[in-house]
Amino acid sequence: MLFSGATSQYRKLFASAATAIKEHLLFRPAILHDEDVLIPGDVNYNGQLSLSKQTRELRLQHLSCFSGGMFALSGKVFQNDEHLAIARKLVEGCLWGYEVTATGIMPEIMRMMSCPFLDKPCDLDEQEWHQNVNATNPGIEAPEEKVLIHHLPPGVTGIPDRRYLLRYHPSILTYVAARANAR
Repeated sequence: MLFSGATSQYRKLFASAATAIKEHLLFRPAILHDEDVLIPGDVNYNGQLSLSKQTRELRLQHLSCFSGGMFALSGKVFQNDEHLAIARKLVEGCLWGYEVTATGIMPEIMRMMSCPFLDKPCDLDEQEWHQNVNATNPGIEAPEEKVLIHHLPPGVTGIPDRRYLLRYHPSILTYVAARANAR
């Protein structure tokens, strides 16, 4: 946008990055009602193994919500409908993170479960969810108790960082509140 398309360098850079993001970072969370959303996870690359052998961390970080904007800009600037579709799903995934919390404010980090495919729906397996909750949250309580104690929405296995560090523009919070009131 800054160079009005005078150079193709940025298109090439983002196209390469987007391919890696889609392959290694994005996941579809296993949540109730199987909303068509995507979450940008994490990969901790150790520099030793090939990237394909690294493990994706199934967590939604508040800062990763900016990835929807990256894909939206790419989609608009480079007329890429696939990136626009990904952008919508990423934004919806982050809005979901706000909507499922008791306070309406997404925490800094939430651990989640994943569907096996990005483009196919999957049902939340409650037994598997409880097993993951149990593994993620130490203690002798039953998984159902841990869900209540830790205020875990269905599909969320843990909330390792409950803080909210204000980074979003207030208009985003207004949009989230309006969406919540519309339901």
